[in-house]
Amino acid sequence: MSNDTPLLEILTPPDGTLLSSMLYEGLLRIKSKCMTQLTKECLKNGLLEILGDKNIDFLFTGNDVKYIKFKRLDNDFIEFLFKNIETLDLRIRVKLAREKSKMKVRVSSPSFSRSQKEYSFQIMKVDRYKGISSIELQTIDEEITTYADMNGLLMFFYGLTSSYITTVRTEGNIDYYFLFFDIETLLKDVLRGNPTSWLDIKDQVVLAIRDVIRRFGEFNDEAITLVVLLNTYVLESLKKLNVQNVGFRLVKVRREGKTYKVYVDIPIGVYIKQKLYEDMELVNELNKVLSVLLEPAGRFVKGRDEYGDGYHAFKAIRYLYNYIASGSPAYLFNMYREVLEAYNSANSNRASYAEEYLRCFLRSHIKR
Repeated sequence: MSNDTPLLEILTPPDGTLLSSMLYEGLLRIKSKCMTQLTKECLKNGLLEILGDKNIDFLFTGNDVKYIKFKRLDNDFIEFLFKNIETLDLRIRVKLAREKSKMKVRVSSPSFSRSQKEYSFQIMKVDRYKGISSIELQTIDEEITTYADMNGLLMFFYGLTSSYITTVRTEGNIDYYFLFFDIETLLKDVLRGNPTSWLDIKDQVVLAIRDVIRRFGEFNDEAITLVVLLNTYVLESLKKLNVQNVGFRLVKVRREGKTYKVYVDIPIGVYIKQKLYEDMELVNELNKVLSVLLEPAGRFVKGRDEYGDGYHAFKAIRYLYNYIASGSPAYLFNMYREVLEAYNSANSNRASYAEEYLRCFLRSHIKR
């Protein structure tokens, strides 16, 4: 691999689109796994490893299935990708082009030839429903479709598998959750640092968010934010890297008919200088409290609060969130009051799990 002509690079600066986030996530993961041996074999094995480890359940839709004959992102699709890559060139550019009076966004390497086949996946077009590109580029009256060559697809789906959190099916809906670094963190720290170290941090956050969504039963921004802010692995890792803050971007994409649309796009920032983080014992204790509250609060939200404790657990999570956000001890007091009410409700109704709430009070100390 020549130093003058790198084979692994995103040639377009990061922006706020899902497409850009997926590509840069792919870049980081490939660097982490195959930077010293950028070969098809290493790339393929790395992608298959991620696919297996995360148990990814992502379904294609619309014309995706018609043109590639695959219904899901699986081993067969990965075989298809690598079988059709003629020249491995992962210098990926996102470019707006007009061809035959039609506008298109092309995700491809410099080695792309007009004679090569391009593919247009629905998940790569999700940004058009957010009104970003068409307005900024003054092409609002034109239909713009995103196309990618095989190298562009490889980078994109590496990013999709890498950033994937989980899939949730509720009432006929299919929602996919993804986690990325925000643009500031990406440019300031991640792209300049060791990709493996940064991805280790993000992967721990992915596991924590996946657990919250599973136990809560659906999306709840306060619970998800709390599990990130109280994650001691993230906090200790940032201190080791001598980094003051890290920003993430959590995205929920819903499969809607033959398309995908972004339904949630929230920032989550961790700032090491926050006063709370001066007491890591307290952080650990609050994390344990949150763990106790998640499932009963989730039952309340879903209308299954049989013993009435879930209502108080839900309120306790909100008070905990307010405490983390403001630092006011009053919110901490209110949180414990709601935990006690949750215990009383569960205990009076002889719920088998009532004593779980008492674990929230088995703490070494709480600084006021």
